[in-house]
Amino acid sequence: MMPLLLGPAAGHACRAWTAEHEPDPGLTLAEFVGRLVGTPWANTFLCHRDSRRRCEQLLADWGGETLRGLLALPLWEGWWYTMTDDLGLAGAGPRRPLVMLSDMARMPGCRVPGAVYLCLGTEPTRQHYEFLGRVTDSALVLYQERSPLPRDARGR
Repeated sequence: MMPLLLGPAAGHACRAWTAEHEPDPGLTLAEFVGRLVGTPWANTFLCHRDSRRRCEQLLADWGGETLRGLLALPLWEGWWYTMTDDLGLAGAGPRRPLVMLSDMARMPGCRVPGAVYLCLGTEPTRQHYEFLGRVTDSALVLYQERSPLPRDARGR
């Protein structure tokens, strides 16, 4: 999917580079990224702030994992979906359902069309708005103790 993320011109350069520099599946993600730095096409999608921040976080969390190991993780697929969404691109083929669970300290940085929000309901109001403010179309709010939504949002 990398050529798709990069666009037509940079995508062609990416395919040519990959054909010439076949990555060893035993490389760590950080080592692989180190080889990409400096290529004419590598920073194309990183000009988008959310994409750059997501890549930095991905390297911080998973830089020591091998490419082989990453390809076996659904997280990798989720990361690609998020990157293509940030760029307004359609993915290659149909998507399978994917769920990402995270605590409030690791919220996705981009806006999402739909989400499920699990909470007690007693958390600070700001926390609810930080999450729900990123959902553009629909949200399912599941709470244990009380609704985090204002009374008028529930039709009362």
